[in-house]
Amino acid sequence: MKTKLMTVFLTAASAIFAQEQMPTTRELPLEVKKSLVDSQFNRSWFGYMRLGVSDSRPNEMKNVLPGLGLGFRYGLPVGALDLSASYTGNDVRADGTYFYTVPRLSYLMYLSPKKEQSFYAGAGLAYGALKNTDAATFNGIIPSVSVGYEMNRLQNWRSFIQLDVSQPAIATATQKPYMEVAKASLGPVAECSVGFGY
Repeated sequence: MKTKLMTVFLTAASAIFAQEQMPTTRELPLEVKKSLVDSQFNRSWFGYMRLGVSDSRPNEMKNVLPGLGLGFRYGLPVGALDLSASYTGNDVRADGTYFYTVPRLSYLMYLSPKKEQSFYAGAGLAYGALKNTDAATFNGIIPSVSVGYEMNRLQNWRSFIQLDVSQPAIATATQKPYMEVAKASLGPVAECSVGFGY
């Protein structure tokens, strides 16, 4: 009895579901096919890792140091918001020279926002620290300007080349005065990097 009841139930269920056939991609209109492809590949954001070199004294190439950064870029109609963190230095324990920003928020404006590749430029603001070869240290607010070239903008995997120039501006401290203008001799810091993201 159980076998017959189960057979009737499964037959009825398969008859109900067999009536509605799912459309294949050949039967979909061209506009729907194109929107499916565009929604799959054209995202407005991507996360990235970048590798680069930096120097707090651009006129002395002997102080060039390797750097590493992580970030997230969110595309807007003509530009992008970029949130990143980076570290450049020759000693993680901070005994040597170093420069880091955690976080840096930048607005980037694209020269050709609708194209696959585009030059861009922008400005940003970061909180960070610096210790240079003169043993001068800085903790505080660091404005920066950026120029770059982004490739594969309409694909999932993207890459870019970027040059950032930062100038320590306002030092922060736990004692009074809490904020003061930084020495101009602390910068500028030039960073050149290559980034890869998905």
